[in-house]
Amino acid sequence: MTKQNRVSQREPNFRSFNEILDESARQQPTRVAFKLLEYSADDNEIVTYGQLKAQVDFVASVLYSRFNVGERVALFYPTGIEFVVAMLGCLSAGVVAVPIHTPRDLSPAERDQWLSKILEDSQAKAVLTTETLARIMKDRFAGIDIFDPGNFFPDTSQSNFQPTGEFEAMIAYSMDGDGNLWSSHLTHNDLVMRMQLLQSRFGHTDESMIVSCLPAASEQGVLGHVLQPVFAQCTCVFMSPCMVFRKPAKWLSAASEYAATTISAPKSVFETCSASTSDTEPTISLESVASCYSDSTLMATELGQLFCQSFGQFGLSADCLKGFPEWNAIPDSGSSQTFNGSYNISVNN
Repeated sequence: MTKQNRVSQREPNFRSFNEILDESARQQPTRVAFKLLEYSADDNEIVTYGQLKAQVDFVASVLYSRFNVGERVALFYPTGIEFVVAMLGCLSAGVVAVPIHTPRDLSPAERDQWLSKILEDSQAKAVLTTETLARIMKDRFAGIDIFDPGNFFPDTSQSNFQPTGEFEAMIAYSMDGDGNLWSSHLTHNDLVMRMQLLQSRFGHTDESMIVSCLPAASEQGVLGHVLQPVFAQCTCVFMSPCMVFRKPAKWLSAASEYAATTISAPKSVFETCSASTSDTEPTISLESVASCYSDSTLMATELGQLFCQSFGQFGLSADCLKGFPEWNAIPDSGSSQTFNGSYNISVNN
């Protein structure tokens, strides 16, 4: 069973992420591109646009020398800058990225089943991950190359791939409440069109500040706080959803500290924060927030309104409830969505 909305493709002033990142690295090499917040401030990670460009070029060279253009590679990373670099490295090398977001309510056995189904369905040639996770995964997933690209020497003689819009760029997987596996196939042109729509909806400029705790490998995470900051040439401060689940107020404290213009989080974080503001620092200010979205349609529900009412005392405006776009409303998109079967994986997330 397949659902498709496929029409003629177009390239509206197409600029690849290679070109955009090149420009940012040249014009503002010392500007912070991404900042990862950890439990301790001493462990926070920062990467500037100049550093990001160098790291992406390194990974792209490794991938370009090991895979053919159009081959698929799965990305399995914890939330962090390594995932950002791997995602952009795939786009730069012409390798199709398959980011794997594991629903948090899965048991270890269900998680392995979920990973196996995605690897099988996507026909991924390899899994990119951290060195630690690679050692663990190799014992459980035989027959597929699993490695940390940072452990290889790139072939510097290889030039970066220069994509055109029709090349496949990413496959995003998701699971519905019945355990059904869905995939969205996106071309480079699809990504650019989505970036243009996000930039228009949220009003992002190079002065914007995005603060997010969405899972980085989810479709909303990849589009909203990995690719959109690079496209808009702004800064993104992000943190692990697990850290925020333990202390939801940390997300809003970060939004205040960094004067966020856009904030995003899983629906469960909005629910927890809306239920009680007692853990919120009384001195925070959310007056800078112009846009707010989640991984669900909560902004069109009472929950979104409750969230704004709860934090109106901290300067949050109801006008910030922009919501994430419904991609099937985009005209002339070359993307497709496919139903990949029911695997009887029970999940509440």
